[in-house]
Amino acid sequence: MKIAFLLAVLLISGCSPRTDQLAGQQRAIDIASQFMRTGDTTRLRAAFGDSVLAAYSPSDMINARSDMIYSLGEFQGTKDQHFHSDSESHVTFGFERGDMTFTLLHDSSGKIVLISEDAEPTTHASTDTTGQPITVAMTDLSGTDALRLAFNSDSQFVRLVSLLSPT
Repeated sequence: MKIAFLLAVLLISGCSPRTDQLAGQQRAIDIASQFMRTGDTTRLRAAFGDSVLAAYSPSDMINARSDMIYSLGEFQGTKDQHFHSDSESHVTFGFERGDMTFTLLHDSSGKIVLISEDAEPTTHASTDTTGQPITVAMTDLSGTDALRLAFNSDSQFVRLVSLLSPT
């Protein structure tokens, strides 16, 4: 009887840190998701470790959030999350027009200490914010005035300027 009791205590105490660690990871992901939804930076210190906060100021995080929303549309929520170990998780954030997946490394309290984007965002469809199909056009420019005019006329879109030379 004593042996069974000791084994049960050992099993429970062995599981406790993992449960606490996963709860910390979940809390950090929930706070990050809330930030993506609202842009509110007041709880970021509870989700991110000092290394992340030293590398990315709240204004950097707000700018990154704005870039994601500009590219992929409004934030829809956390679509998927997996806890691979006591220190690693994967989370997919869903947006109107696509998803972004991140690998997160966590410290012993569950705070996020490293963020890595897994791949380019996946998009749901090739449409603009009004639902119209996105078309791509190449423009042969004869000088800087033509470049300036073409560049400024598409200010609401992402633009790619390439310089091609035969030599």
